[in-house]
This record gives sequence, C-alpha cells and structure tokens, in this order.
Amino acid sequence: MEEIREEQASWLQSLKEQSWEAELLVSAIGTFASFQLLSVVEWLMFIMIDYLPPSQYFIGYIATYTGMVAVGMLTSMFILHFFLRFYWVGLVGLNSVFREGDSKNSAFSEIYTTRLMSMLPKVEHTINRVDEQCSVIFSIAFCLVAIYAYFAALLGLFMVYYNLSAPYLPFLLQIFPAVFVAAVAIVQTIVSATANIKSLHANQKIQTLYYHVTRFQNLVFLGPFYTSVQQIMMAFWMNFRNKKGLLVLMGGCFFIGLCTSVYFTVNSKALFLLHSDYFNDESRLYSEYYAPNNGTASFLISPEIDSDVTNAKVTTLFVPVFHYEKRLQHKLCDEIEEADTAFSKGKRDIACLQKYHQVRLNDKPYVPHFRRIKHPLTGQKGLFAYVDLSEANTGENTLTIEKKLEEGDPIEWHIPFYVPK
Repeated sequence: MEEIREEQASWLQSLKEQSWEAELLVSAIGTFASFQLLSVVEWLMFIMIDYLPPSQYFIGYIATYTGMVAVGMLTSMFILHFFLRFYWVGLVGLNSVFREGDSKNSAFSEIYTTRLMSMLPKVEHTINRVDEQCSVIFSIAFCLVAIYAYFAALLGLFMVYYNLSAPYLPFLLQIFPAVFVAAVAIVQTIVSATANIKSLHANQKIQTLYYHVTRFQNLVFLGPFYTSVQQIMMAFWMNFRNKKGLLVLMGGCFFIGLCTSVYFTVNSKALFLLHSDYFNDESRLYSEYYAPNNGTASFLISPEIDSDVTNAKVTTLFVPVFHYEKRLQHKLCDEIEEADTAFSKGKRDIACLQKYHQVRLNDKPYVPHFRRIKHPLTGQKGLFAYVDLSEANTGENTLTIEKKLEEGDPIEWHIPFYVPK
C-alpha cells in the first residue's frame, strides 16, 4: 500500500515537472480562443438588443460589460502566462549552463560583482516563483469562465421568466428571483463584515452562522460550479499570508481586464444598450448608416441607405424590425386589426409597422411604401422602401427615421447624405 502511494506521488511530481510543455500549448490556444470569445459576447449583445425591450436594455448592458471584463481578464491571463513560461524556460536553461557563478570570473571587479549579486534573488528562487505564478493562472481562468457562464445563464433565465410572466403575474412576483438573489448577497455581506472582526474570530456561533450563510450564497451564485470554484478559491485564501505575490498577480490581471473591457466596450455597440440617444450626436457621422460600410456586419441596429453621396433620384431604405416589437404591436395596432378585418394578415402587419415608423426628408413628412424583407447580409427582418429624392436639396440632406413603440422619447436616426450639383 505504501509503495502504491509512493508511486502515485512520484507520478504526480513527474507530471508537475513536465506540465510546462502542455501549459505553453494551452496558453497559446487559450489566447487565440479568448479573442474569439469577444465575438461570442457581441453575438449575445445583439440577441439582447433584438429581444429585450428598450426599458430592459440596462440589464443587457450589465451582462455585456461583465462579458467584456471576463474576456479582458482571460486574454491578459493567457498572454501573461505565455510570456512568464517563456521566461521560466529561459531561466531553467540559464541555470543549467551557469549553475555556479564565481565573482572572480566576472567581467567586472570582484567588489562590484559581489555587491550587485547580493541584491539580486537567486536564479533557483526566481525559477520557483515564476513556476508557481504560471501554475495557478489556469485555475483562476477556469474560475472566471465558470462564474461568468453561470452568471450569464442565470441572468438569461431570469429575463426569459420576467418577460414570459409579465402578462400573468403581478410585478412583485416577476422580480422575486432578483430580489431573493440581492437579499442573499446583502445578508452575506453583513454577516461576513461582522464575522471578520478580529475580536469575533473565536466566536463559535457567529463563525458557524458565517459558514452556513456563505455556503448558501455560493450555492446560489455558483450553482453546479460550487465545489470546483470553492476548492480553488480556498486554496488561495488558506495560503494568503505566505503567497501574497500570487494574489497581487491575479489583482493585476483583474485590473488589466477592466482596462481592456473599457476599450472593447467603447469600440462595440454596447453603449447603444446604455444610451437611448446613442445615434443623436449631430457632430458625428455614423458609418453604419450606409450599405457599403456594412459588408462584414452581422447585425444592424440602425437603418441603412445606399450611400452617403448619391446622384440617383431614388435611394433604398432598410429599417430593422427587432423581435421585441412583436410583443408591443398588439397594444399599438388593436384598432387596425379591428377596423381592417377584411385585409390579409400581411397588409395588417404593414399597416401596423407603418403606424409607428415615421420618415422625414429634411424635416418634411415622407410616407414611403414599406415592404417586409430579410436583410441579404445579416438575415434580419425589417422594412424596405424606395425613397424618392426628387425633392432633396442640392448639397447636404437629412433623412430622419423615427420608431415610436412606447411612451416616452422615440428612437430616432438622422441619416445625412449629399447630393452633388
């Protein structure tokens, strides 16, 4: 029995010593994959823009920004691991060639060399520290992926429940899951702050309560990943005092993740979820208004015309119709359905869409003949129309599209275009 244990320990030690090769491969693949995850977060963002009503866009923004932070942290971790492990390989090679240094063989004076070497850490010590830092990065990366995946799933289920139950349940029952989760977090925070007061560390009742409350909170917040994530996190907290450098490393990755998430967010359409007037900056020209700029687009959040400069007498107009609009059309178009029972369903749908989509050319009302269409590139459902430009001015013009679905300010797009002489 003792021999089996020794063999297992030897096998584990051998695996640990040779794991750097696999780590380099995984970090290279992980770096590439983490950049691809950004496309997944953007895809989820477009789904939320498409299906969530504007009143719930802030929740979509929180989910999107959290995803950006997770991607930023994962990317920084894998890149950092890749370079740290390369540094470690170099140190191991250096140590194997120059295992013993002698100040007498130095290119500099013996006094200078001795004093300089006394302030530098031993190569063996640096090798061990870098190896430790590399070895823990993957466990933290796993925790990050698990926490965000469960958070996204939990938030998605809540939004589905909230919107499906809206016609049947009172508001308090609709938001009950969110209130429950918030209450659990608040109670755990209060109990944690109390239990970590130094004078109460030996209080049996408070520490037992702290254990039960924290365990319940982690079950709620981590779900099926509870055991795995807790095992990794407790390994860190149990070695907090003698491995603070590792926590500093993780803190650095988190800070880099926050910085990169700001960059990712600003350069994406996530701010559309945060600001209803995203397209109302008159000092800015939005390239997504024009079809030639949308050749690689996967989702349109604004109307689209042929070009920003045109000599043609007509331009085409595409206006995206989001999925959430279907639920609101019943409120807006009841009278149309009652008055036009003789019309086909398609004509009633167009009449309804026409009702809350208003078009103006240079602030003059314009009534286009809308047809339903699927965008040839993105596959989105929307409205298509030919816009007569015979009354457009020579020079700059503005085509305004207004979508008014709910009470309050409508969504407006002001599309500038130029007609040369």
